[in-house]
Amino acid sequence: MRWSSCRSHRPAHTPWPNRPVILRTSSSHEEGCRPEWSILSNEFLRDDKGHVRAVKTVRIDSHSDEASGRQKFREVPGSEQERPWQLTLLAMGFVGPEKQGPIADLGLMGQTTLPSVSAGEFAVHA
Repeated sequence: MRWSSCRSHRPAHTPWPNRPVILRTSSSHEEGCRPEWSILSNEFLRDDKGHVRAVKTVRIDSHSDEASGRQKFREVPGSEQERPWQLTLLAMGFVGPEKQGPIADLGLMGQTTLPSVSAGEFAVHA
């Protein structure tokens, strides 16, 4: 396919040079799961032993903010769910400096600046 014809096959909402938004499916995606998008996890629920037992979710959709023109997300009313859950993996990237040295010496382990998060509240299991 020639470059000029490639440009004509792009979705209108992602013109060049933006990366096209195209659903790509691999064999790993086809192994018995049902993919879902636009779901916000609001709260992890635990059992009496501190293990994760469920997660509260809500569907979200995107809209353009009238004041700034930026894309923003909003919760879809009535779409709240409590889903059974056994394992949560957090892919957080860089979350701060190494915990050895001054951080540990000052007793700052497990602290957070987010008022809605209580560090160390959930049990971690190997």
